[in-house]
Amino acid sequence: MKTNVEIQYAFQNITSDEIERLVKEDLKEKEIKLSNVSQLNIYYKLDEHAIYYVAELKNKKIIGTGNTPIYVYS
Repeated sequence: MKTNVEIQYAFQNITSDEIERLVKEDLKEKEIKLSNVSQLNIYYKLDEHAIYYVAELKNKKIIGTGNTPIYVYS
């Protein structure tokens, strides 16, 4: 069974797959190999249309958006 989650807020839509894709693209831009990530926590703030994340690497280093989120505009 495939499940799709779509978030709708203020006349904008985004799926959980799109949010995950944007985060993974951001990690790749930071030259982080996804195979080196042991845990990835993603947070989407509806009112800001912003994605924040924290990734723990296998070497225990922490990477994330910090105070600079990924903004989502449709």
